[in-house]
Amino acid sequence: MPRRPRIDRPGLLHHIINRALARRTAFESQRDIRMFLSLLARAVREGRIEVHAYSILSTHFHLLVRSLDGRISETMQHIENTYVRWFNRTRRRDGPLFRGRFRSFPVESARYLHVLFRYIDQNPIGARLASNALAYPHGSAGSQSGFSRRRPWLCRALVDLTLAAALRSGVDRVDAYQQEFGPKLVPALRRFVDRRITGTVREPDVLDDLVGTTPPIVRAWMERKARLADGTRPGLPMATPESVVALVDTHRRRSPGARIAVGRRTDRSVWDVAVVALLRDAAGETFESIARRATMTLTDVWRRYAEHRNAIRVDSGYADVVADLARCALEQDHATLPIDARVRAGLADELSSRRDTSS
Repeated sequence: MPRRPRIDRPGLLHHIINRALARRTAFESQRDIRMFLSLLARAVREGRIEVHAYSILSTHFHLLVRSLDGRISETMQHIENTYVRWFNRTRRRDGPLFRGRFRSFPVESARYLHVLFRYIDQNPIGARLASNALAYPHGSAGSQSGFSRRRPWLCRALVDLTLAAALRSGVDRVDAYQQEFGPKLVPALRRFVDRRITGTVREPDVLDDLVGTTPPIVRAWMERKARLADGTRPGLPMATPESVVALVDTHRRRSPGARIAVGRRTDRSVWDVAVVALLRDAAGETFESIARRATMTLTDVWRRYAEHRNAIRVDSGYADVVADLARCALEQDHATLPIDARVRAGLADELSSRRDTSS
């Protein structure tokens, strides 16, 4: 099966990750990590990329980089190949070190960007390599916050934009960074990022457009998803499945008898149809994972989603209910994140302006 072409263009932000082959160690010492970081720094000096965040662990790495020349594949391939050759030479070994080509995911949403900074910072904590992201010597949090020595090749532009108001009011940079990016990500949001980076879906990220907006806009998005659904691949996750299931269960308890017509002589529980639709369209779940989560057969899941596609088109009452549930799930997952609305707007403008000027 041919590989999907990687999306890239000048100005685009990427979350990049790669892991060592067969769960082995890719970075055995601080010297290895310094070598890898020096290769990143060289690419920065050559004007190929900006590095905004990173976390280097023993078995894998996470990077948040902006492609400046639209050749992120070539740049990362050069960095990884140079590092592997150096690693093999210093160990008198040969063969591959990483699993294969690196994985990358375009970052086009200010809300997702904010989550991603925290996700990358907190990776060493999740791996039990540090109790505080600022103190982890092989991550960017210490340098971005001013807690440790600043790395001149690490770009602070997006963090500075986020912290600008706090810094102007006299808050210490370390404290401001901790307030903004320090709160621990709940497991559901960590899995949300994992599913985005491991997925194969490549479509525009409309998260900023959906969170905090009006119900009619969310309904229009749900209707468009239903029209375009091809039944093969789920869409880009916007909400967590945990929020979807919890909201539907809450409404099911409040109105257990709510039903919709799915045929001339057949009706169905609104909630049985809505939970499948929301897990598919809002949470980006596969039909197989929905069947497991909702304790249905795969055939039942397919049937419920087909019923949703018809009902959202012909039943305005059902369409309003499912759109409101989607809006609530998005709000529950993303609206409470500690990011000021003006900052979010500034980040969104920064992301879109870079895309516009490079397209």
